[in-house]
Amino acid sequence: MVIPSDVHSAIGKHRGEHEQHLNDFVNHYNKGMEAKAKGDKNLAYLHFRNRNRAMVRYQTTAPAAHRKYLNVTKVQQMLSVKE
Repeated sequence: MVIPSDVHSAIGKHRGEHEQHLNDFVNHYNKGMEAKAKGDKNLAYLHFRNRNRAMVRYQTTAPAAHRKYLNVTKVQQMLSVKE
């Protein structure tokens, strides 16, 4: 299970809509992994698709000062998981 601080080292310091998108990214990843472990490919697909959308929304709304604290390696690892 991944928590938001695994993905972003300054979570909570720059409040805004972008932090909610980052939390959504982590939550959908975790739910997708649970569904995948249970063998529910359709549910995993939906959560992974929403995970990707949340990351796009985060990238478009987050200020550069916030994005520089993003753990890019962890994000890439999370995005590479498919249903």
